[in-house]
Amino acid sequence: MLRRELTFRCDRDLTLPDARRLYRLASRLHARIQVRLCNLTRSRHTEVCEPLSLMALGCRAGDLCQLLLSGKDAELACIVFTTWVNEQGTRLGGRHPDFTAAQSQLQRQAPALRFDAGMLGVLAPDSDAASALRQLVALLPEIGDGDALYQQLLAREAIASTMLCAGIAMPHAISPVVTQPMLALLHCPSPLEWGSASGPAHLLILMVLPASPTQEQLLPLQRLVRRLMDPLLQHALLNDHQPAARHALLTLALSQPAD
Repeated sequence: MLRRELTFRCDRDLTLPDARRLYRLASRLHARIQVRLCNLTRSRHTEVCEPLSLMALGCRAGDLCQLLLSGKDAELACIVFTTWVNEQGTRLGGRHPDFTAAQSQLQRQAPALRFDAGMLGVLAPDSDAASALRQLVALLPEIGDGDALYQQLLAREAIASTMLCAGIAMPHAISPVVTQPMLALLHCPSPLEWGSASGPAHLLILMVLPASPTQEQLLPLQRLVRRLMDPLLQHALLNDHQPAARHALLTLALSQPAD
């Protein structure tokens, strides 16, 4: 079964006419695809089956949402539903990815943390876990002894796998070679063996902290780990391959939960 995702940030509140337009689009294609709308900011989701169920998601301006399309015509449906997404908000991805809103949100919610567009990468072909860790370290800007950090990460993996959930691993370290908390993300186009009973990794999230981190530095990363336990967020991260979408999704996980 084909699956496609459209991740977007709402530019305005979802209204009943918006919900009705989405419902009508889904109704025309209901025999060929299934459509689900997820409000990732508020951890709510529903099948697009009738307008009132969509209104219950409480989609507001600024919320991060995702349309999930599955079925034999998901590719065609992606084109059709892009029009509705563009009316509702800003799609994350495409030819001109925009990291601006997520970067501003990160600056407000976790000003001490570094995670920008240059810190997302794709695993090189034929890589193993060790070379993946080297690639993650290479994504970090302005660090001291990168080889020392790499050896530290290798030693941590030798103790136990850092697989956080099925498909997502989170190698991590507290190290004197960094001066601020940082994240890096590496997408694995092919499953990567990570020594876990949960199976291979498809996404690696590197988390590094300076020696003796403060509570202010720790708090966003604690939120990140907790939010990544949400199956809705896990699915969104694993299935939308657009770097801008994944950057926004991790920024969301670092932020204060919505009311």
